Amino acid sequence: MILSMSAQAKAFLILVLWGIAAGLLYDFVRAVRRIIPHNMVFVHAEDLLFWLSFTISVMLVLLWEDNGVVRGFSLLAPIIGLVIYFSLLSCCILKPLTAVGLFIKRIIMVILHTICLPLTFIGKISVLLVKKIKKVLYKFNKIEKRLLKNTLKCEKILNKFLVFKIFNLFKSNRSDKVEGESRKK
Repeated sequence: MILSMSAQAKAFLILVLWGIAAGLLYDFVRAVRRIIPHNMVFVHAEDLLFWLSFTISVMLVLLWEDNGVVRGFSLLAPIIGLVIYFSLLSCCILKPLTAVGLFIKRIIMVILHTICLPLTFIGKISVLLVKKIKKVLYKFNKIEKRLLKNTLKCEKILNKFLVFKIFNLFKSNRSDKVEGESRKK
């Protein structure tokens, strides 16, 4: 299908603006990298995902605006938009964007610190309490073991005493019976 010059110019302009928008979005990604340091593996993965999604979005715009016809200017237009953005606008946007992001990061860190400070204090107090309770329980356990040991000794002594008394009582009852029987005779 042949497009008119105005339709081709419109498609070219949309693709240039798409390239500028992609450059702005990439500056957001770069600002996030400056605010939150990334590992190189994550940086490369982010770049790969960004440029793959950019390529797919350009193809979708071509499908929508140009009826899927790929022309030289269609491929060149987003690149021209990226070059325009990175040469003219990126320096004016990236620094303030990073500064605002760092400011927001500091505010969030202050809020988190304010929230975590009482929790840290409570945690330290609870650790001290647990140590004190552990110490008291350890002492109580030692006392309990000593008392149990003494109780076992007392129990042995009482058992021996009771066995001795019962044996003597049994012996004395038997001797009484024997004496009673001998008296009867």
